[in-house]
Amino acid sequence: MSISSNILKYKILKEKRISIQYFSGSIEKKDVMNFVSEMKADADFNATFNTIIDLRNAQVNITENEVKEYVDFIKNVDNFISKRKIVVITSNPNQYISAFFSKQYSKDLPLQFNIFSSVEPALFYLDLLDFTTEKYNQIISEFRA
Repeated sequence: MSISSNILKYKILKEKRISIQYFSGSIEKKDVMNFVSEMKADADFNATFNTIIDLRNAQVNITENEVKEYVDFIKNVDNFISKRKIVVITSNPNQYISAFFSKQYSKDLPLQFNIFSSVEPALFYLDLLDFTTEKYNQIISEFRA
């Protein structure tokens, strides 16, 4: 398991071809941009792996313009963008609107982007039928420990 900081954590499950990203606390644009660089440096990172971004315990302090800047940034990161599904799990309107802007500004990228308010439909969207909500929640609990 790879852990970046007390705010942004991730785990790459090579056998499932997914990356689980967990955000908690106050999140700003610089945090997310640094997080991309850290994941990219991980030997297990694969741009074709589907991605779960869990924002439910985060306070997202990113403006619409900063979301656009972030999307422009990731467009220029070598081997970071590839055809894959990305789901964002949110629990409040602030998180949702940040995810929505990300989806809107990413339309020209080969990403299938969707936003959910619970885990089960997100896993279903990613065709993770044998990866249970309980297993997912166990990983999230590890992040919180």
